Amino acid sequence: MCIIMIFFGLGLSACSINLAPSDSSANPVQSSVSSAFSASGGGDSASSVLGGMSSASGSSRSYSPAPAKSAYTIFTYNVEKFDRGVGSGNAPRPYGTVTYFSEIATIIKTNDADVLGLAEVTDANPGEADNFAAALGAVSWPMPFYHFSSRSDSYNCIGYYSRYPVSDVSEIGRSGAITWSATRTIYRYKVTFPGGHEVWFYSCHLKSGQDSGSVQRRVAEATGLGRYIRANHNVKTDYIVVMGDMNTMNALDWPSDMPPSNDDTPASGFDATKIPKGNPTGCAVSLLEHKNQPDSAAWFTSLTREYIYPATTMPGWDKSCPLDHIVLSPALYNDHYVVDSMKMVNTGSLEQSPSDHYGVLCQLWF
Repeated sequence: MCIIMIFFGLGLSACSINLAPSDSSANPVQSSVSSAFSASGGGDSASSVLGGMSSASGSSRSYSPAPAKSAYTIFTYNVEKFDRGVGSGNAPRPYGTVTYFSEIATIIKTNDADVLGLAEVTDANPGEADNFAAALGAVSWPMPFYHFSSRSDSYNCIGYYSRYPVSDVSEIGRSGAITWSATRTIYRYKVTFPGGHEVWFYSCHLKSGQDSGSVQRRVAEATGLGRYIRANHNVKTDYIVVMGDMNTMNALDWPSDMPPSNDDTPASGFDATKIPKGNPTGCAVSLLEHKNQPDSAAWFTSLTREYIYPATTMPGWDKSCPLDHIVLSPALYNDHYVVDSMKMVNTGSLEQSPSDHYGVLCQLWF
């Protein structure tokens, strides 16, 4: 018999309890915590929750409460240089004419981000990394560990901000660590969460464009990244997050077993039921998930594919394919992902948004 006791006065607006079976052969089941993960308005963003138990129906095994865990929010956002990229007549704005540091910092605080990966930031604007760090401090959400990558095309850098220590920072792709010619770097770094939990991050901004050449470039980039990860990690046991603007804007970026999207490829004629999708193991999304490998236990999971597709992550984009992804390694997804925590944020019209992308986030618990 399974007995669930509900405790009051814990200081949480909502609490769901998982119970882990003492029989270690049973698969754990996670429960999401709804309003307990809502914006705190300051302080430590890690929301403490109770561990729990999972049960096979009719099981007569005994159960014991699991230890308390805390949830941490992982956030990726293409911020379009903090200035929405264009001014009157779609001409580039001079830097500093209109910036959205404060607005974006408020979004980050409201959603309790613990680790933030940014695309379309740049070291061409002196002080941009420090200015955004100051904006985060001004809204009482300090993220003291931050840095920008080198500029890998005319403007684009990758940035990270973290509330917890960052180490082992490197760039792959342009450095020769991956054997393909990349126009944009991939930023690799490790975050150590409380309790000593180490998570590797790969922040990306893959090639943009709907044309077939851009689709193939994303395939090459995702292939190279997958090879690098498999060569430098135990993909079944290491905690790995791959995230960023993957520009998966063409139906061919998505596996053929996905339901129809609204990708109206130019000159192809629009029929949402007949759009050709990519090879189920050879398209960009599947390659980010390592599904070109025979061992399914080593496959990663794109939370964007699972929880957001076919919604768009780009306001004003009239195609349904989402561009922005968070992809988790098996050990993270199976044991540490807070179920149903993946979501888009700051959804609304382009005119209402400080960027031409929505942010996406998920939560992990340790």
